[in-house]
Amino acid sequence: MDVARVLEVYAPNPEGDWELGSGYRLSDDLVLTAAHVVTGLPEHPPGAPVPDDPDAGGVGQVRPLARRDASAAVVVWRNADADVAVLRMAASAPPLPEASPAPRWGRIDGAEPVAVDAIGFPWAQERPDEVRDSEHLHGFVAPATTAKTGQLAVTVPTSPPAARNGGSPWAGMSGAALFTGPFLIGVVVVDPARFGTERVVAAPLATLLGDPTLVALLGDPPLTEVGPRLRLAVTADTSIALAPPYQPTPPRLGLKQPAGLLLPQYGIVPFHSRESVLRDLEAWCRSGGGATLRLILGAGGSGKTRLAAEACVRMAARGWQAGFADPDAPGGQAELTFDRPTLLAVDDADLTVDLLAKLIRRLDYWPLEAPPVRLLLLARHTTGWWDTLTRRTDGSAEDLADDPLTLHNGELPAGERGTQHAAAVAAFTSRLNTPYDATRPAADLRDATFSNPLLVHMRALLAVTGADVPTTGAALRKKILQGVLDQERNDWEATFPAQVRLSTEATRQLSVAAATLLAPPDQPATAALLRIVDDLAAADTVDRGAIANWLHRLYPGPEPPWVAPLRPDLLTEQLLATCPGLTELGLTGYDQITDDHAGGGAQVEQLLTELTRAAGRDCVRHTLDRLLADRLPDLLNAAIAAPAGRLPDLLDRALTTCPQPQQAAVLVDRLPEQSTGLTALAATLTAQAVHHYRHPTADAPGAHVPALAGALNNLSVRLIILGRREDALTAIQEAVTLRRALAAAHPDAFAPDLAKSLNNLAATLDAVGRREDALTTIQEAVAAYRTLAGARPDAFTPDLATSLKNLALRLADLRRPEDALAALGEAVGLYRELHSRHPDRYSDALATALHDLAIDLRAQGNETEAEHVERERRTLGD
Repeated sequence: MDVARVLEVYAPNPEGDWELGSGYRLSDDLVLTAAHVVTGLPEHPPGAPVPDDPDAGGVGQVRPLARRDASAAVVVWRNADADVAVLRMAASAPPLPEASPAPRWGRIDGAEPVAVDAIGFPWAQERPDEVRDSEHLHGFVAPATTAKTGQLAVTVPTSPPAARNGGSPWAGMSGAALFTGPFLIGVVVVDPARFGTERVVAAPLATLLGDPTLVALLGDPPLTEVGPRLRLAVTADTSIALAPPYQPTPPRLGLKQPAGLLLPQYGIVPFHSRESVLRDLEAWCRSGGGATLRLILGAGGSGKTRLAAEACVRMAARGWQAGFADPDAPGGQAELTFDRPTLLAVDDADLTVDLLAKLIRRLDYWPLEAPPVRLLLLARHTTGWWDTLTRRTDGSAEDLADDPLTLHNGELPAGERGTQHAAAVAAFTSRLNTPYDATRPAADLRDATFSNPLLVHMRALLAVTGADVPTTGAALRKKILQGVLDQERNDWEATFPAQVRLSTEATRQLSVAAATLLAPPDQPATAALLRIVDDLAAADTVDRGAIANWLHRLYPGPEPPWVAPLRPDLLTEQLLATCPGLTELGLTGYDQITDDHAGGGAQVEQLLTELTRAAGRDCVRHTLDRLLADRLPDLLNAAIAAPAGRLPDLLDRALTTCPQPQQAAVLVDRLPEQSTGLTALAATLTAQAVHHYRHPTADAPGAHVPALAGALNNLSVRLIILGRREDALTAIQEAVTLRRALAAAHPDAFAPDLAKSLNNLAATLDAVGRREDALTTIQEAVAAYRTLAGARPDAFTPDLATSLKNLALRLADLRRPEDALAALGEAVGLYRELHSRHPDRYSDALATALHDLAIDLRAQGNETEAEHVERERRTLGD
């Protein structure tokens, strides 16, 4: 859908007045609308010219959005039964913008709800001067709802208009084109006699394409079967479901578990705030071609998901394909490509680094003249995962990133809180059909707790459901969260299987917590998992199966998991923070999923995710700390075994939250020297090992100095890989200082370590642009290795050769080619000597050195010698 194609349609009606409706330009001259909007106009011969005068007889008027002048239009095709018509505009009508995407025709396939959009001019948007603004309708079509009539029933879950006496508030929306993604599927028809404010109906277009007259006008457009999940191609072998900004609202949402009304994917509360931020995002999307990304950062409940959803809705109205990336959704049809402007939001970006790396690599060289692509990455933080993503994309993530948008705590101004609260009260009252005394005094929302939009909505929900929750006083945040959790707990008690005798408040909460933490994949796994709840350890299979089914009815998952975690995230935090025996539950649960399931990796990831998110609460942090203290060796082994998965970044975040310096010092050597997926985790573990060695024991104050120097040396290498050059320089400078002192006191033992650190220091100095210092340092390293190689040639000649190659690089950087050539020539001589004694071990190193030497020789005009060196290199492969 493209807003540039949206039109107001005016036509005289039989009563002598004017009918107002909506329309959509199919081409430069053809307009789609509803037949009843133009019922007062005669049908015009398709080939006859259209009068230029919009006031001529038998002529209607069409006006593009945001334009004052109207153009003449006539009816060239009409189907009164379907209530669809096509108009032809006068030749003087303004042309469409060059980049306006032509609609693709679609037909809904299947029975699942499908997200749809339309833009029109309903009565509800009429201003006092009787001018109507446009309305962007976002809703869902349930194909089975009006199957007998052949129409499409469109439910509008978010912000439906208020009722209107004597007519429908949607009047004037008739004729608006109905889209799902880029596919045109219908025309909106308003029936005020039968439908309320939350529903309109539309006429499907697919069945009309059998009409030969219409096909002749349209040029026989291809028709695509579309369903609820449109897939977007990322690479040749990877695609993702493009989920709509909002999901269809279950009919009974919130009736038993009111917290469901708080979930952002349903958009129950109208979005009123952050208009300036939305305008900024819209301007960013439209700022030109090419591809860019932007981070939206904020704590749980700060509104990241709703903000991204609203941005997607706005850009969809401008013809963009826009929605949330859903890498795990199965199935889907009508694969899309980046052939039109695209806005892709990725929620929980910190958990989808592998997908993001594929997307960014695809977009790294996106041409400026191609349709723009924008990525919105939603996360609570950038710790660990952003460095990993930057590393996996060779810096492209950083290059593509515009300034991040941070939703700070305290960002909802006090003046807007009352409006938010009132809108939430109205939405929840309507949804729950609960009477609410509108004369009650306005809530006092001045406390800083209510700077979080979700907590304002929670307070409104509690007010609507009759809960007595204060708005001032100590521990206000916890009291509000507990009030909402208590409503869930009431439903747990009311619905717990009657045949299971082991029903206590603690048992029910532990069961929900176990499913939330450990995400069992299916019903048998859920029943087995419940053994970790003390009261259910000895329960029979039937009882545990009944509880598993109860959990699934409460919180059905996409299978996997069988049970969805309790949401929103702040409610999960309260669930865990008030859960009796949480630490034992977490440790026992971890042991069970790692013992019982060979494929328990996703459950381990879920456990770390939930505990880390809620670690702001002391008891949850204690559980995470115990899990790491007791199970870190196993967790690290699992991360090393799956470096491309989510576990390394999750473990990195967990260790950042609850450091384990003593274990880090023992375990850090298990990590491979290089692994892209483990880069951030390796840096965190090494930094914690450094912390451990800085605090020696009282009885051996100097014993840890060699280990500290070694850890600092390794830390600098890992920080360089992450691009943290200044931090790397600080670490390696300290390592060199320590190793100088050690080598001075014990040269035989520590001179090799000093030479190694000098080599690393030279590379780091070069990385930060200090080339003269880098040269001085590598010259010292070469001198150290000459001494070592003179005493122990078998042990240190390879290191001397490597340091000479590095010296050649530093000399070349400083435009000293003759000196660089001499150093490289000496290195080649050493590699030849090593290769003569150990050909299998040093063949590759010699070949690389010879290749570099040939390049340098040619650069100095010595082609004959360069060719001789190249022949020598080629003989190594024979």
